[in-house]
Amino acid sequence: NELTKKLLKELLSGEKSKIRCRKRYIKKDGSIVWADVSTVLQKDKEGKPVYYITEIIDITDRKQAEESLRKSEERFRIIAESITDVIYEWDLKDSIQWFGNVDALLGYPAGAFSRTLDGWISALHPEDKENVLAAIEKQLQGAVPYNVEYRIKGKDDVLYWWSARGSVITDERGEKIKWLGAVTDITERKQAEETLRMNEARFRTLVENIPQKIFMKDRKVRWISINEKLAHDFGFRPEDVVGKMNADLFPPELAAKYQADDVRIMESGKTEELEEKYIREGRETWVNTIKTPVKNATGEIVGVLGVFWDITDRKRLEEKLHQYTMQIEQKSRDLEQIIYVTSHDLRSPLVNVQGFAKELARSIRELMEAINAGDISEEVMRRMAPILKKDIPESLEYIQSSITQMDMQLSALLKLSRLGRAAINVEQLDMNRIVSEILKTLEFVAKEKGVKIKVEELPPCMADAAQTNQIFLNLIENAHKYLDVKRPGVIRISGNKQESNVVYCIKDNGVGIARGYQEKIFEIFYRIENSKYSGEGLGLAITRQSAEKQNGAVWVESELGIGSKFFVKLPGI
Repeated sequence: NELTKKLLKELLSGEKSKIRCRKRYIKKDGSIVWADVSTVLQKDKEGKPVYYITEIIDITDRKQAEESLRKSEERFRIIAESITDVIYEWDLKDSIQWFGNVDALLGYPAGAFSRTLDGWISALHPEDKENVLAAIEKQLQGAVPYNVEYRIKGKDDVLYWWSARGSVITDERGEKIKWLGAVTDITERKQAEETLRMNEARFRTLVENIPQKIFMKDRKVRWISINEKLAHDFGFRPEDVVGKMNADLFPPELAAKYQADDVRIMESGKTEELEEKYIREGRETWVNTIKTPVKNATGEIVGVLGVFWDITDRKRLEEKLHQYTMQIEQKSRDLEQIIYVTSHDLRSPLVNVQGFAKELARSIRELMEAINAGDISEEVMRRMAPILKKDIPESLEYIQSSITQMDMQLSALLKLSRLGRAAINVEQLDMNRIVSEILKTLEFVAKEKGVKIKVEELPPCMADAAQTNQIFLNLIENAHKYLDVKRPGVIRISGNKQESNVVYCIKDNGVGIARGYQEKIFEIFYRIENSKYSGEGLGLAITRQSAEKQNGAVWVESELGIGSKFFVKLPGI
């Protein structure tokens, strides 16, 4: 009513010649109708108002349609602004209009990105522009649906990947009036695809360049893929293997074996390494194969992967090595037997020589007694005296010394041969107890020489008790034997675990060993020239051989005038 009064007043005042407005009317039943109301003022000849002419048109249906359209547009706008995709509308007679979060997607502040068609085209990557415009042209011509991926520049020329879809809207006459569509940011997907592509390229490069042959089979034991090296062995292209079964590629017996291996590995879910021998083109061939189950993202086993390589040359070398080892072991046994028999048999004539030398010495004494008693003429006595008193005794002394030396060497050879034939009984050894017992046997020597012995806690080892006892007895005796008389003797015995072994150390502050002799001292019968220390020159040789028979080792670190450290490595527990 207020609006009507206002409009009529404007007519009466002459401000307007016609008024038009929309009004709501309440019908008798209480419903509301919308009307389009037009009013003009009629005047007489003198220009005085006479009456109003009003036209009222019911527009309720149109208003309801407009309201429905408004609500639809509002819902469309809310959806467009809420989803991650960019919704766009292109008025084909005007320009492109963007909705949604296009600015945020491209890193711009709100409203900073140009929303015109020219602005959008200028942001396209140059390499993609031609393809995108061609796709738009085909869409507008109705040839194909619009669905294209392209790169677009955002803030600071950062490139984004977009996937665009769109459809043309026509009016009731079939004329194209609008183009509606959506754009999805697929930058992360494209980056992931590129990473995957590069990884696949690296994987393929690796697979094709390593010397091993590689294959993959599915859950039904059908071949999926092989690399070029394996394809070359088969004599066909990698793609030719796809879908084939073991029976299609190998003789029945070999195919059945491979089939059983593949099924077993997939059912157990465990990797297996196999060495297999087969005849290929009449030639015995060995291969080393690693087969492992293939799992999908959920952990389900979906196939088997195999990697194998030809080890025929290696197996032949191993066989030769085995043969040579057997021959060496036999030669070693033969040599030990020869040493034993020789040293044993030489003892009999040596005993005879020693016995007759003693007998000759006794005869000389008797002859000298007869001479002294005057039973021989003075002339004979004068001539025999130098021979009997000097020449013969000196010769006998040399003979006896040689016999003693030969006896020592024969004893050493017998000891060495027995060591080679001795059985190894490996057990866990308490090294603290063994060393303690050895030190008790050497207690008198240590007190006599004033030696201080320090023993750390020694870890146990797995070795033969008798031979290990001999190793440490030899080394600790040597430490006492070769002390420097110029300073008080100190011997330290220690040990520590190193991976699967135990390494013991016998350290002294003795005379030391020159660098040039540190390996020679382990040779049989080797003794340093001009050495003032007695010995048969076999102790360290036996020590090293005993350790090596137990999968161990003995070595020395020494400095002349400072002292020595002898190391013993034996298997740990």
